[in-house]
Amino acid sequence: MSTEQQRLAWSEVGRRLEQSDCAATSLFEVTATAAPTIIQSVGLTRGQRLLEVGCGRGDLLAYAATLGVTGVGIDIAPSILRLAEATYPGLRVSVGDAVALPFDACTFDAVVCSFTLGFVPDRSRAVIEALRVLRPGGCYALTTWLPHESGFLRYVADAVRRHGSGATSDERMHHTYPDASYYEELLRQAGFQHVQVASLSIALRCATPEGVLDVLRTAGASRAMVESQSSQEQALIRAELVSHMRPDGTLFSMPMPALLFTAYRSTV
Repeated sequence: MSTEQQRLAWSEVGRRLEQSDCAATSLFEVTATAAPTIIQSVGLTRGQRLLEVGCGRGDLLAYAATLGVTGVGIDIAPSILRLAEATYPGLRVSVGDAVALPFDACTFDAVVCSFTLGFVPDRSRAVIEALRVLRPGGCYALTTWLPHESGFLRYVADAVRRHGSGATSDERMHHTYPDASYYEELLRQAGFQHVQVASLSIALRCATPEGVLDVLRTAGASRAMVESQSSQEQALIRAELVSHMRPDGTLFSMPMPALLFTAYRSTV
């Protein structure tokens, strides 16, 4: 997809959230739980500067602010930024593109791209831009979902394959969520050092099993894959997805396995 197509797709997500009463079970509510781990991974301390590329609802920036970190966020979709400003008044966020960051070189102590890079048409350029705006010794972190492990993305792809026109589901998932070796090589080719990867345990938790459908409505590639099916096929896919929700105390949950990459700009 082109940059403009991505802008339109994520603007639609923002529009849905603006009109929805179920923000507590949106995808942003799920990814917000990873913020402490991501911030810890880049080692920021009070007074240091953070850029989040694809800041979404602003949860990670808001968490960083509680630690005294100065955060700035960009996102491609204005409606998403309106959501961030309404959720966390005072956040410093603006419209921006990952492949042309509107900042000087060596500006930030850390750059985070959380569950976003897979949607950027020119990922190589985006990673090079992140390296450019990092100070020497600064840390870059990115996260991505694991579509082939048991969890939300795999359940969606399997349901599409069984009930819909799923011939391209695996291809679409692999393009949006490539494997770990792809990102490791991408980071090294851009000039990053000390590339490391770790598992990131995230779970989708909802008050009812049907809450998973609210998360699906605010997702990216998986939502598009489901909504490209016929109405009858979509109903079958959604029913199967709900069937995977499991009791978790007073809630219902589903795993959303992910990876966390960290890498550093050279100090010289």
